[in-house]
Amino acid sequence: MSLAVVALGLAGCGSSVTGSAKTAQSTGQAEQSSTGAAQDAKDDKAAPAGDQEVAFGEKVVVKQDSTTEYSVTIGAPEEVTEKTDFPPEGRYVSVAASAALTDGVLAVVSEDDFVLVDSQGKKYEPTPAGLDLENAFIHMLGTVGETKTGTIFYDVPTGAKGFSVVFTPTDNNEKPVGVTATWK
Repeated sequence: MSLAVVALGLAGCGSSVTGSAKTAQSTGQAEQSSTGAAQDAKDDKAAPAGDQEVAFGEKVVVKQDSTTEYSVTIGAPEEVTEKTDFPPEGRYVSVAASAALTDGVLAVVSEDDFVLVDSQGKKYEPTPAGLDLENAFIHMLGTVGETKTGTIFYDVPTGAKGFSVVFTPTDNNEKPVGVTATWK
């Protein structure tokens, strides 16, 4: 349990998020600027931090502080068909997740920062993987280039559909840092 608290405490401290999709802000800037500046706004490295939408399977880069950066990728939601250790209230949906330290010394990513949202706007928190943290998507990223993977499970009603996953890194008080990415 203390690992989860440490993980949640470190996840996203002072984070900002950049990604491979244009943000609403960069789209507006691109439309108002010259061709050269518009091209820069489309460039991954030029995209400003802020809320953004990316396709499932695309990478989002999180700048935790001036020296630490990590990437996160979320796969498309899939129905869980195998037997589970915990009884569902409706049905289970899972997403494959991966994260890697791209620069710096240490970053932490936690499944608690990922919320599943259905087409009606209803939000679903991750279903705990049980008491064994080995099955949870809570990772300390300490080696540049090493990818950590896992699966995040959600218990959803039978009729829920049209899912997206919202990522909101939190600070050491588990408060959102205000920067999100959404996989659709």
